Amino acid sequence: MSNQELQIKDKTIEDVAVEKRRRFIKGAGIVAPVVLTLASPSVFGDIPCGSEICSGNQSQNTTGSCTSGLTEKTWADPNNADKWPSGYSYGTKSTLRLPAIAKDSATVRSIGVTKAAYSGGTKFKDVFGGIDSTTLREYLVSGSGSNPSLQACLSAALLNAANSKSYPLTVAQVKAIQAGTPGSLPTKPGQVPDPIDVIAYLKSTW
Repeated sequence: MSNQELQIKDKTIEDVAVEKRRRFIKGAGIVAPVVLTLASPSVFGDIPCGSEICSGNQSQNTTGSCTSGLTEKTWADPNNADKWPSGYSYGTKSTLRLPAIAKDSATVRSIGVTKAAYSGGTKFKDVFGGIDSTTLREYLVSGSGSNPSLQACLSAALLNAANSKSYPLTVAQVKAIQAGTPGSLPTKPGQVPDPIDVIAYLKSTW
């Protein structure tokens, strides 16, 4: 038998082995790898509502109905004041006439500048209890950005929960997280929520 014939024979045997392996994977082995992949916490961390799916915390959601909420920046925007859910107030809009300085031919003169301002609104203590009289709007406006404050994240999560039944958390669950109830944070079962973990988790829900 020539070398060429031996190579053809070896290749045929190898092809047969590969084909058998493919059939085995298709027949039964494919199920386990898929399940293991979907159950991986790192995978769930990259998709909306993944933590709830992983932890089984879907008390208010039907299968596949979980959706992300709006960011703290979105809730802070006065243009979205009308999007706030019933029972929560962004504040009352008023128009102020503020002094400003302008230069005109080397002469400094005072002019009036019209600026929209908001006052009042739902207070943090109205929702979460305690004595904090800062409004949700104030926390959202001052605490949003690349590193949002804990209060801004809690305020946004509260509004998301009140605004949509498909949001991963209920209003009661957001309140429990704010109160530091052990096990209230889905990613830390049985543990008292740490502020850094709370911020990271809530940001992952929008």
